Amino acid sequence: GPMCWRCGAADPMSTGEEGKHSCSAIRKEYSSYKCCSDCYVGEYQYGNIAPSDRCKPPDNKSIFLFGSWDSWSNFEEMRQLLDGEYVGEVRLGETGFEQFQLIIGADEEQSIVPAVSNAAQDARVVGPVGAGQSQCWLIDGRADGALPGTIYEVRFRWGEMSKSLSWRRLARRQRMAPHEWTWTIAGSFTGWQPEEMHRSSSKPGAWEFLGQLGVSGVEKLHFMRDGDPTQRVYPLRDSTVDPCVPIVGPGPCDNEKGWEVIGNPHSLFQARLWVKDCAIMVELKVEPNPAIAWRSLAGTARDTYQLVGSFCGWSLSSATDFTNPDPSRPGLLVSTFYISETCREEFQIVVNRNVSQILHPALPSAPGRGFVLGPEPSETNLHWQVSGLPGQRVEVIFDHAAEDSLSMVTCRVGELMLE
Repeated sequence: GPMCWRCGAADPMSTGEEGKHSCSAIRKEYSSYKCCSDCYVGEYQYGNIAPSDRCKPPDNKSIFLFGSWDSWSNFEEMRQLLDGEYVGEVRLGETGFEQFQLIIGADEEQSIVPAVSNAAQDARVVGPVGAGQSQCWLIDGRADGALPGTIYEVRFRWGEMSKSLSWRRLARRQRMAPHEWTWTIAGSFTGWQPEEMHRSSSKPGAWEFLGQLGVSGVEKLHFMRDGDPTQRVYPLRDSTVDPCVPIVGPGPCDNEKGWEVIGNPHSLFQARLWVKDCAIMVELKVEPNPAIAWRSLAGTARDTYQLVGSFCGWSLSSATDFTNPDPSRPGLLVSTFYISETCREEFQIVVNRNVSQILHPALPSAPGRGFVLGPEPSETNLHWQVSGLPGQRVEVIFDHAAEDSLSMVTCRVGELMLE
């Protein structure tokens, strides 16, 4: 949230002071000023800063869970325990993961959110803020080996000096979904507006759509959960007909990214979608050709990340993928590039090869020295910057499970490339 850049005082314009804010505290020697006073837990060597109003627990107001399990349509009140802790439950849907925020008093402009998008439970808690759905916690059952219907208990504690949130998987499951999800299809033949799919009468568990190619004999399409544009299912590479390209999502993507359907003009085509035990399969068939099928990413990975920058001409087709060097830390990803003869390179991070899903710094800066924003469409001048000798190898470290966005993206400049 807003803070004084000199002393770290949280929200200095709403402290009740008359006139201009004056710094009145110095933190203990070598302490960081990267977080505000509400999040700082160290000592002061001079003065002190009391918690701001936004760090104090609300009086006589309920706290609600608000999430993707019912298409962000209802607030679910959490129970307040005698010690002041709030407890609620989240049931995983058919895709095996759910996103959520906390809402104070059923007011969406009073959101409690993590400091980063799709955060794990160790992420720093911020708010109340009016963040909408841009910053959410993500409970990923696939990483835990949990099946749809698994219940997670969410606990939230609001102390005088800090907030914390955690969750744990419960032994029980709820087989009947409280919310009936639907699937829609969107494509060039619908003007990219969602149209309803129907449950198949011949293929158990499948959703179906029957359409017709236009005069060009080529159409593109993707799918949406509950018609929600932030929960699209699409191929990793745009306009693909290659069955080896994995399915990604549900999640946001470029508006017109999808599979390509090719056949004779005005031919009928059929699209089928299966979602079972966190896995997704898509099948497309154009008469009279055989059907082609695609499957979602294997393992615990749900998204892919690419490194794009000046070293590859900012070409997404030449971007390098991030890989995980340590299976015990699934949120830790690494990619590399080499510094050119200009002695300076710039880069951004792309999510699932979507030009509308860019991670970038708040201001042009070296990695590790500024807040990470996104994923979102980025202004072209908001890049991380690295300097070095021509041929030096740069290792970019992207820790999606970092406690806050300041430490999400760092880099190491290594040895020279020998010719």
